[in-house]
Amino acid sequence: MKKYKNFLIFISIIFLLNVLSGCTSEGSNSTQDNNDNKDIQLKKEVSKYQDLSINHKCIGCGRCMMVDREHFSSHGREVIVASSNNLESKKLQEAIKICPTSAIELF
Repeated sequence: MKKYKNFLIFISIIFLLNVLSGCTSEGSNSTQDNNDNKDIQLKKEVSKYQDLSINHKCIGCGRCMMVDREHFSSHGREVIVASSNNLESKKLQEAIKICPTSAIELF
């Protein structure tokens, strides 16, 4: 009897793991699709702009500099725009996406 009980517990665990892994993979696919759509939309937006700036919301975390040294640098504890060239750069798009305060502006 104990042998069958352990077997049933084992089967139950396997079943639950399959159900849970199915849920997370479906969710991550839709999340990935949303991120892809956001990237496509961002690419369209970036090509329209002529200049780059950092607004007052910047907290100086430096994430943008870690991703894109071409466009961002630091001056003391302040992050500044180093270049407004090549505004269609993938690194610039990534920096805009990871900014926690949305302080990077294209206009």
